Amino acid sequence: MKFKEGMRTNNPNIIAFAQELKKEWLRLCDAARVTTYLNQNDMNKILDAKTSWNRKVFNKSYKPVK
Repeated sequence: MKFKEGMRTNNPNIIAFAQELKKEWLRLCDAARVTTYLNQNDMNKILDAKTSWNRKVFNKSYKPVK
């Protein structure tokens, strides 16, 4: 929006400010990216923790132990 405003008003200061904002945004986006590689075992652990395992299984008793 700032770049468009600078082009509309022909103000080089606003255009320079918009370029600085874009550089800062790109820097923050790069910092937010995950740089480590997740192998299949790591992804399996993550998805196991995310998934509910209290599903019914054939021939298994679900009576509480007293």
